[in-house]
Amino acid sequence: MILKKLSNENIESYWELRLRALAEEETSFVQSYHEAKKLDLITVRAEFPKDYDHFIIGACNDNGVLQGFVGFNRETGEKTRHKGSIWGVYVAPEARGNGLAEQLMKAILREAKGSGVEQVQLVVAASNAKAKSLYKRLGFASFGYEKNALKVHDQYVDEEHMVLFFV
Repeated sequence: MILKKLSNENIESYWELRLRALAEEETSFVQSYHEAKKLDLITVRAEFPKDYDHFIIGACNDNGVLQGFVGFNRETGEKTRHKGSIWGVYVAPEARGNGLAEQLMKAILREAKGSGVEQVQLVVAASNAKAKSLYKRLGFASFGYEKNALKVHDQYVDEEHMVLFFV
């Protein structure tokens, strides 16, 4: 797998995989598939994160096919620029089981730390034991729990808030 920051040339493959993620893993993302599907590629391109403080790292197989991604946003306020957030962690089912999610997370954490961020936060479905286990192995600790954070059809999803401090 080749890990890299995604750029304009990757937007279409990213969006295709993002829509797949939203359809397959409804309880893992705030955005619904139906909301995302309404967006046209022009809007996606305009909102695509692609600077030092807002970016996506993707993992492509040897054929150049995007297999996973993870996003990062740094806070912009003067008093909050020391913090960033991980979002949208996803690995396609056919690429799972080889530690790709961990590779993506380590890559994005290196980038975040290199940018001067002192702490990184994320939110995970409380029922997602595999993801929580990975985040804990990487040094994240829980700092909050939101009951009924999402409502997917008639099912509520609780979310756990986690943080990793670099300093």
